[in-house]
Amino acid sequence: MDAYLVDLNATKAYMSVYKDSSYEAAQTSSHALLRNPKIKDLISKKLTESEEMRSVTRERILREYKSIGFSNIYDFINVSDDHISLKYGGHIDEDKQKVVKEIEVTKTYKDDEFMEMKAKLKLHDKMKALGVLSEYVELIEKKDSAPAKIEFVLKHDNGKSDV
Repeated sequence: MDAYLVDLNATKAYMSVYKDSSYEAAQTSSHALLRNPKIKDLISKKLTESEEMRSVTRERILREYKSIGFSNIYDFINVSDDHISLKYGGHIDEDKQKVVKEIEVTKTYKDDEFMEMKAKLKLHDKMKALGVLSEYVELIEKKDSAPAKIEFVLKHDNGKSDV
């Protein structure tokens, strides 16, 4: 299967797996395999997975780290003089929701009567994300500030060179 997904050449993939096969036999057999509904379904799934992986880019990863690194707890809670409560999904924009690592809700009852509800919110590691972003920025700055090195040789008609 993986051999086929490299360049979608069934005959070539067949021959890479069945090395003693002739070209004609590989062509016939690979064509028959591609008509098999189970094989078709598997290829379709693998191609979808492959497309999803191509959507993972450096920019997308950096956006995720940026969301985590610059997150703020007040994006997720409401605070008043005597009360703190969690904002719920509909009031938190989608990018901010990605930085939530865990929400734990505990309800307390006494004699089957609801007494209170406590919520615990954990965000992904902000310092780790900022560390990754800092390293990335340092790499970019080093690349941008690296002095240009230019070397050249001047040749005279007499064959001698000046540097």
